[in-house]
Amino acid sequence: QYHQAAYADGNGAYIMSEHELREWILEILEQETGAVELMRQVRERKPVWLLTNNNDIHIPYLEGRFAFMHEVDGMISSHIVGCRKPDAAIYQHALKRANVTPGAAIFIDDIEENVAGAQALGMHTHHYRDTDGLANFLRQWDLIDPAG
Repeated sequence: QYHQAAYADGNGAYIMSEHELREWILEILEQETGAVELMRQVRERKPVWLLTNNNDIHIPYLEGRFAFMHEVDGMISSHIVGCRKPDAAIYQHALKRANVTPGAAIFIDDIEENVAGAQALGMHTHHYRDTDGLANFLRQWDLIDPAG
């Protein structure tokens, strides 16, 4: 259904094959940034959870490709819990699983709508645009070394 809605023309015909779509999405997902190293530094001080809208097509690939997928304290996947960011229910599910209140949680995402959804529940948020901005944000919370 997602593929049909997102990658079909106005008449319901796919604008690319399923194989082309999968390759295109996986190519985007392979673009690891310096944010991963920042995540590792944060994890030395606080638990880190991954909240993802990726699905059962992408998760196994990502887990096989990126070590950081195994370096988090937990992961909530939208396809398993049955709701997606920015739906409030997925954030509430994540807070419960991580055993943290909204006011004690920091949510970081590269999609502004997802950030707004978390912020509406009282979570501290950061709209990720680049590694430098993220590092500055994390320093404000004393989650990474001030000099690093």
